[in-house]
Amino acid sequence: TTVTGGLNVDGAELQRITTSSLGLNTAGPITVDAISAANSLNADAVVLDSASSVSFVNSPSTFRSLDAQADDGIAVDTDISTATGNLSLDGDADNAADVNDNILFADGVQLNSAGSLTLDATTSDMTAAGALALVANSGVSLNDSLSGPAAAGILVISADANTDGAGTATIAAGATINEFTGQILISADDLNLQGNLSADTVLIAESHGGGIGLGDTAGGMTINGATLQRITTAALTLGTPGPVVVDNITAADSQNSAAVTLSAGTSVTFANNASTFNSLTVQANDGITVNANVSTDTGSMSLDGDADSTPGVNDNILFTAGATLTSAGSLSLAAAAGDMTGAGALTLNADDGISLWDSLTTAGLTTLNADADGSGGGDLAVAAGATVNTAGNALDVTANDLDLQGNLQAGATSIADSDGSGIGLGATAVAGGLNMAGAELQRVTATSLDLGTAGSVTVNGVSAANSQNGDAVTLRADGVVTFDTAPSTFDSLTVLADDGIAVNQDLTTVVGSISLDGDADNATDGDDAIRFAGGVIVTSAGSIALDATGGGIEADGAGLSLSANDGITINDDLTKIPPLSGVLAMDADADSNGSGT
Repeated sequence: TTVTGGLNVDGAELQRITTSSLGLNTAGPITVDAISAANSLNADAVVLDSASSVSFVNSPSTFRSLDAQADDGIAVDTDISTATGNLSLDGDADNAADVNDNILFADGVQLNSAGSLTLDATTSDMTAAGALALVANSGVSLNDSLSGPAAAGILVISADANTDGAGTATIAAGATINEFTGQILISADDLNLQGNLSADTVLIAESHGGGIGLGDTAGGMTINGATLQRITTAALTLGTPGPVVVDNITAADSQNSAAVTLSAGTSVTFANNASTFNSLTVQANDGITVNANVSTDTGSMSLDGDADSTPGVNDNILFTAGATLTSAGSLSLAAAAGDMTGAGALTLNADDGISLWDSLTTAGLTTLNADADGSGGGDLAVAAGATVNTAGNALDVTANDLDLQGNLQAGATSIADSDGSGIGLGATAVAGGLNMAGAELQRVTATSLDLGTAGSVTVNGVSAANSQNGDAVTLRADGVVTFDTAPSTFDSLTVLADDGIAVNQDLTTVVGSISLDGDADNATDGDDAIRFAGGVIVTSAGSIALDATGGGIEADGAGLSLSANDGITINDDLTKIPPLSGVLAMDADADSNGSGT
């Protein structure tokens, strides 16, 4: 490019200048076009100093190192590179108000520095017309604000391009990187964010494997709570080839990042103090350790301790004793190769469901609340091949419904219907309720199993095989418990219904007793009775106890048979209702061992 009437230095002429420092100064504008690496080879450091503007036009230019200083703006319409040293652009070198005082980048421009890259435009900031890439081996510093296009644009900042661990991405205090409606991608050894970042998607990658410290902990890249708070985005990903450690991220710290993803080539650890995010996805190739409580306050939480599905040292999720995960959305836990382990008690709470994709073993009370807000939107799913094993400790489950393809193994086990829509046990599903098919019941091994609802319970066709692993089953209902359609068999059975029991099919226990209470709250409800359909046979390997304080006990006149090895107790009036053609038979010592009264 030739400037009419100006001082013109073409590439060949520049090549003939050998110096450690070359300054080109003018009160007018400077235009740069197609300076090759060979052209600039002999000038170690080039300084362009204009009291007006500097423009890089048409074809890319390369210098050994370059410092462009313009009092009234820099226009970058093509790529600029340095081969050995630093690259610095200042569009308001005099820091005084002129006409422009900015740096304007054309769409698709890339700046490449073999050293550091520094951009300044104090009065009027910087603007990119589209995609922009800022690449340096020894750090990128943006000392003033940079705005992207209204349409989709991607900003790439690679501050440690040679991954030697010496490149920090710096956004100065008071500077804002915003309006990139596409993505901001930052790769750096460390992040010094004193200003603000804003984009639809932000990805920050630690470049050389030193790891990320998030919150009150240091790493190769350190992002404290205040720094995180300066990032506004719908989706923030923090990634490293190394580990991630998280400590004490508050709701205020994370409030501006709608969804956070932590991606680690090795491990992720939640240490020391509780942390809260809007929503959170954790992908660790070699294990997750939860030594502090973790929460999401608006969205879901997903933890995968074996994200690459390839053998590592750990590939697991480890929970400290007493740990709690709380999700305002769903909660998903996976660790394909290493499974999951709780050192003691463990609490998992989610509003919109819990999914356990791999086995979980704990050493204390285990609480799984899949519908914590009681809205009826949260189910518990245990994947095929996965087992929840509490090592004999208690297991408390609350859910809208169950999808039990895997197994539950525990001591005393409680499963509660979260929204009072009822329980279907066996072959009958209750619309909107917590339903446990016979095959699902068979996958529960417990010293005792308590199924409870604020609604009603319907039992249909539970076989001896279905119920054999639940030693003592208790059915609790604020409404009615109904045995319907097909006979059911349990090891032992207690039924506590506030508003009546209807026994329309045969009922059997093969190990222990049967206890039926149709008015468990001893308060006046709609029915409060126990009603036996005609011809029903109730058979107990232990005793039979019948209670219905408010409503009494009714047997259809077509007949009723009560048979128990260890006695029959009827605590309220038993009335046979018409027709009276059937037989009321009671055998309190069916095995004739002399123990049945």
